[in-house]
Amino acid sequence: MNKQIEEKAKFIDLYKSFRAELDDMCVPLVIDELRIVHPVIADGEIVGMIGGFADYIDCLYVLPEYRKRGLARKAALEYVDGKLSYGIRLRIINNNEVAKKFWHSIFVLKEIGNNSVDTLYEIVDVRKEKTDVQPD
Repeated sequence: MNKQIEEKAKFIDLYKSFRAELDDMCVPLVIDELRIVHPVIADGEIVGMIGGFADYIDCLYVLPEYRKRGLARKAALEYVDGKLSYGIRLRIINNNEVAKKFWHSIFVLKEIGNNSVDTLYEIVDVRKEKTDVQPD
């Protein structure tokens, strides 16, 4: 049993290294492919970003030291403003409980697909008030 645990830990470390190298190669290409990229700004500095396409949010990131200030919420609301009528989607990684809580607190989401890694949602509406609604 210990050998299996040790092997799994080693595989996890190897996979993290693989992903880091892959990200170094791919991230510049992905950024170039995104059709919409908006900075998240605080104190006159770019401290995050939201990006994707007209109908899809690909990424939302705010540096850890700037979190809990409402910056991500503001960026997400601005991104979807005017887009709900023709539909906008996002993926949430299944084991990212913080992201699930965040997105479900801002938007009414309808699950439209899933796999073992992530779930695809359509943003149905904006929640009228800030809430701690848990995912369905």
